[in-house]
Amino acid sequence: MLELIGSDADFYPHHLEESYPRILEQIIAAWGTEHLERFISSLAVDERGDRQGFPPSVASELFSLYRLHVSKFGKPEPEEQAWDHVKELNAGLSYGDITVSKEDYFSSAASGNTLRVLMYLKSGINIETADEYGKTALIWAATFSHLPLVGLLLSRNANTETRDLGGFTALHWAAADGNLQALSLLLEHGAQVDAQSNAGITPLMQAASRGQHAAIRLLLEAGADINQTDHNGQTALLHALQTNHYRSSETLLLQHAKVDVIGSDQKTALALGLSHTNPQIRQLFAKHRFDI
Repeated sequence: MLELIGSDADFYPHHLEESYPRILEQIIAAWGTEHLERFISSLAVDERGDRQGFPPSVASELFSLYRLHVSKFGKPEPEEQAWDHVKELNAGLSYGDITVSKEDYFSSAASGNTLRVLMYLKSGINIETADEYGKTALIWAATFSHLPLVGLLLSRNANTETRDLGGFTALHWAAADGNLQALSLLLEHGAQVDAQSNAGITPLMQAASRGQHAAIRLLLEAGADINQTDHNGQTALLHALQTNHYRSSETLLLQHAKVDVIGSDQKTALALGLSHTNPQIRQLFAKHRFDI
């Protein structure tokens, strides 16, 4: 890795190397190719159903590696006309310590700075402008559960179906975080409850794999397909079982999720539940074995 990053040794991912050496090996193998940035972006959300998310230190290193790779190998994108418009406005207006830029706009959205984002929107920014991850302000606001900003963006007709590089919508991210208010707002504004990512992941699967049982109930009440499968044939129940989430598994089981679907490990949900390493899950399936 040091040979690849050269003079940028400060970017060396020590925490990633210690905790996730196989991921680091994959990053090294893909370095300098068009696949690397998509690979790192895909790590931001659980597509396989076997991750619990990264510690902040590791996530920060992944983000830094992404930015470094883009700066070295990424193709520069033409600035949108809207940004030139903002620069012209800024010449005659004072916004305190605000530095007008794409980076500041998306940083403001990610941190939930509603007033600053509103300033950008009033200056003429296209609300569907996306960053290098394919994320819009709405996706960032939903990712970090900034409800006031989600409401502002939806009131200005932000597109709920815009997808980031992994194919995830704002609803996916709100489901992953378990933010019920943001989920409700997005659904009220027409967000597709069964939207699928590039890997076929739905918001329900995302909630299941993160243990967000309250979000699961809300999505089911909104009409989510409990037995939808992703591109690996995995249902929401299988995602919940494989990530060891008892409450999510219970919620889905009691809502009559199919237990005969064969997962990626060639086991049905029933077989997986009855032989699970978690005794609560084993008891749950044993108790309801004859009902299902």
